[in-house]
Amino acid sequence: METYFVFGTYFAICIMYMYTNTEILANNNLRLKKIVVTHLGVLIFLLGALRNQNTGSDTHNYCLRFINQSGSLLDIFNEAIKYVDSEKAYYILAAIFRYFTDNPQVWLAVSCLVFIIPCAILIYKHSDNPAISYIYIVALLIYQFTWQGLRQEYAMATCLIATMFLIKKKWVWFVILFILAFMFHRTAVVFLLVLIAFRFKPNVWGFLLVVGFFFLSYISPFSVNLIIARIFGDTDFAGTDKVLGYAASVRSGSSYKLFAVLFVFYIISYACKDGLIKRNPLNGFFINMSLIGCCFQALAVGIPEFFRLAYYFSIFNMLLVPNVCEYLQERNNRLPIRLITVAMLIAVYFLTGGFKYWFMWEQGPWM
Repeated sequence: METYFVFGTYFAICIMYMYTNTEILANNNLRLKKIVVTHLGVLIFLLGALRNQNTGSDTHNYCLRFINQSGSLLDIFNEAIKYVDSEKAYYILAAIFRYFTDNPQVWLAVSCLVFIIPCAILIYKHSDNPAISYIYIVALLIYQFTWQGLRQEYAMATCLIATMFLIKKKWVWFVILFILAFMFHRTAVVFLLVLIAFRFKPNVWGFLLVVGFFFLSYISPFSVNLIIARIFGDTDFAGTDKVLGYAASVRSGSSYKLFAVLFVFYIISYACKDGLIKRNPLNGFFINMSLIGCCFQALAVGIPEFFRLAYYFSIFNMLLVPNVCEYLQERNNRLPIRLITVAMLIAVYFLTGGFKYWFMWEQGPWM
């Protein structure tokens, strides 16, 4: 089935739901909001759960690894521990699940559910337009990335849950979940920056920081490589290889486009920061998360693998973008702000090349 048709249909459904948002905001209709969040969440879950095992570059390998686990629960558990010297949490969880079923399609579906549930909770609690939130995580390929990076999918989901406790200032649970996220994928160590985003208010220094990272990465990507090597020194930190996974000389067109989009979102949100923070104090936190995402995406211009780190923070744009959109729409009812925002997001999806998709009953590229 044509990839664009699948995702185009999903975008169309989201747009239809988007116009129920007037009723939600005008009457604070939480029941209707819950319905919208649930319906769109189920649809986006089904997109991931029903995907072919060859959709995405690494999904097939994850499935093979899952299938090849055998023996008693204890044997599978011991094998998972021996399989890697770090990031054991994912393999242990997969080993336990493998004991109950050897169907990798079920495992893929469960993994999608683990990611979608915290997204849906945050969207319900903090997004002023749930439909735009869902469009964002699909159009910016965040959700599709988790299909092929299952370890980071679990790490990101855990970080989202940790953020819920951070907002409530339940520090013990935040620390526990952060450690768990680190055990799923060591790139999650960068999520400690969330504490800075939560502590400080947005300020003009953010612009200089983003521009500085961009020029450093563009002019001398090997300098970024060297800085990271110096930070980690001669330790056996496995995350270093993941951060520097691609050669620094590789230039990625999609990295430029995603950086430009994230930077535009940040500029617009910063320009509206006073009104946004007055509307909801947490919007200041979301603006800072957007800033950190921009910084990592700026580094991805020189070293593309940095996009992995950007996702830990730019995913919070799923809350910030609709909040900015609704704020601007209320200030100027003449302009179709919602449609302009959605059109921009969908344009980004098509400009970055989309994401090849096959349903589980279709023949994938390696079948």
